[in-house]
Amino acid sequence: MGNGDHGGQAAAMAQIERNLEKIRRGAVNRRPATVPLDLKLYCINLARSPARRAYMAQQADRLGLRLTFVDAIDGRRLDLAATAEYRSAERCARFGWDLEPTEVAAGLSHRKALLAIRAAGHKRAVVLEDDVTLLPDFAAAVSALHRRHDPDFDIIRLFGARNRAGRLVTLLNRDHAIERPYGR
Repeated sequence: MGNGDHGGQAAAMAQIERNLEKIRRGAVNRRPATVPLDLKLYCINLARSPARRAYMAQQADRLGLRLTFVDAIDGRRLDLAATAEYRSAERCARFGWDLEPTEVAAGLSHRKALLAIRAAGHKRAVVLEDDVTLLPDFAAAVSALHRRHDPDFDIIRLFGARNRAGRLVTLLNRDHAIERPYGR
């Protein structure tokens, strides 16, 4: 979502509120956690979005999971010119356009989460954004990934869409697979 996508933000927040209401009503079944205790879950959350933090906490609780929240970098308050980690001229020369402050803030927030993981000494962890819906099989999928000691991957990006245009790398179980995106 860009800075001007207020309709998209409103629609996303409305969906979060509907999902929260389902959780409050108990319309979503609680399943026991199967995530290994040594696999830590981090969630990036903006301080100005307490509803999203509550949504994630309730989902995690429903699944018996523990989240560590990472305070996100706020793109509305980010001065790109004063951000040493972002080089606008290099970005424009390489890709032909500049990023929005919110996009840079998202990247910096993920970097902050990765630094927290490294500082805590975790070899593996999951980083979530605060607008995801954790399905009942989330713990099973993450556990299947965790059991693989595959040196070919430093980062695995999880998607919720089925039938993506990717190349199958390996099956994790009957419901989950690792794919290389976009046929690479």
